Amino acid sequence: MKNKSVHSPTSKSSSSRLSPAALIKGFLIFCAGLLLGLTLFFPKHIIWENLFNRLHVQELNIISSYNLDEAGLFSARLLDVRLNIAGEKFVLPRVSLSLGFSPLANITVDSGPELQIALKRGPVIKSTGAINLATIFIDRELSGHVWFDIDMLVSKETWLPVQGSISAGSKQGINIDSDPVLTSFDLDAKLHEARLEIAKLEGTGPVDFSLAGNVALNYDNLQASVYLVQGSYTLAGQTTPFRQQGRLSEFLMQ
Repeated sequence: MKNKSVHSPTSKSSSSRLSPAALIKGFLIFCAGLLLGLTLFFPKHIIWENLFNRLHVQELNIISSYNLDEAGLFSARLLDVRLNIAGEKFVLPRVSLSLGFSPLANITVDSGPELQIALKRGPVIKSTGAINLATIFIDRELSGHVWFDIDMLVSKETWLPVQGSISAGSKQGINIDSDPVLTSFDLDAKLHEARLEIAKLEGTGPVDFSLAGNVALNYDNLQASVYLVQGSYTLAGQTTPFRQQGRLSEFLMQ
């Protein structure tokens, strides 16, 4: 008599079981689908508005107002961004922001010319490009384009600059109330804590000048910063040495 084989519904061959590779593949597909769903359907403007509101309501109080024009999961575009930094008011007509790993963030400020700002770990801010003074300064009748090359370590708590180098200049000139003040200028300086060491500041215009010195920065009110400079100026072909100190507000009023 032949033995009949009995098949239990629970006795499956090992080949029919899910392998670890299949489990991992299924998990990755699930994660990809979840990420795609978040990217396509999650209201991304909420993420950016929460981020910018944190900058506004916390002690930083950097952003006064803005219009969120476009929002993606890792990028956004803002219009009419109004800033309040160290007592000075600025407006940025268009700002594009993208997030990543290296650098952590890229910011493009479009005020006519473009200024590129990269936020790296540290945090370190690297900035190159130019701005249009007429579109950025709210309370001052300034005009002209200024280029920058900045490499700066900033505070994690206040996001104010702590240490680094600054180069800036203009080849098109700077005007105040439509009157030419400078036809060109070049600046090289280094910052340590709240002390700005000016290695060189040279300018041409109605009066040519060359100076060096330092500024004790007051981040609560930049115009209250105290400066000490010395150098020379040339007027009508005659060069005169000078040494001057005081508050920055007094210097700007001269």
